[in-house]
Amino acid sequence: MATPNDLRKGSVIDYQSSPHVVLEVVHRANGRGRGFVQATMRNLHNNASTVVKFMSAEVITFCETDNSKLEFSYEDEVGCHFMNPTSFEDVVIPADVIGENKGYLVSNIIYDIRSVNGKPVQISFPGSVELLVVEAPEVVRGDTATNVLKVAKTDTGIEVKVPAFVKIGDKIKVSTADGSYISRA
Repeated sequence: MATPNDLRKGSVIDYQSSPHVVLEVVHRANGRGRGFVQATMRNLHNNASTVVKFMSAEVITFCETDNSKLEFSYEDEVGCHFMNPTSFEDVVIPADVIGENKGYLVSNIIYDIRSVNGKPVQISFPGSVELLVVEAPEVVRGDTATNVLKVAKTDTGIEVKVPAFVKIGDKIKVSTADGSYISRA
């Protein structure tokens, strides 16, 4: 049986029937009375953050976590297929786990996958990915005098604001943090 005093940053606990990762832990004591542990946590299903006060007598349940590096292969109606590079095992992750960042999945790139109790719950993306431009409007003559941006569509479906010189067929580097253009690849 674990107590709130066992909480550490990065540990995953079962809170309200959902896995939560602990972001910050502070031990507090009142002037009189019992102390408590205040934990800032993030729900791994919906990414909502919450601050919870645990009394020292409460019982918490730690989740069994596993971090693995998997290579993205392809996506179909079942989900996103990843391959374990050492055992060549196919792992299917539902699209709802990846969320709106699905457009940053590029074949043959290795991603960090966090699983809780054997079920994938979180994917970590690299800082940037290289994407192919498949749609980009032509530059109007005279617009190149200023720093004009245009919207280009990539092969994964993401729309990115790019400089006027980017054209169809170019590979661009895109930030996965905010979806902004970094440079040509």
